[in-house]
Amino acid sequence: MLSPFAWVISGRALREIDASPDRYSGREKASAARIMGIIGTALLVLGVIALVAILALVVAVAPTGSDNGPTPVHVRVHHRGVSS
Repeated sequence: MLSPFAWVISGRALREIDASPDRYSGREKASAARIMGIIGTALLVLGVIALVAILALVVAVAPTGSDNGPTPVHVRVHHRGVSS
């Protein structure tokens, strides 16, 4: 979930390293962090899309409150009066 932040922060670090290469080192590490941030962000987006799709499927398949199966058939039974 922190991949977008890693992407942004490593991008800033790369700009600072490129602006002052004699002052900073570790460009390879910052570049690797940026690539991992990009990959992590892509996976995060795919995960969110999958979660939304699964939730939509569950909502679409779930029965509603008014749909409780087939309508029951009411049968009227006529009783003949029995005299004693």
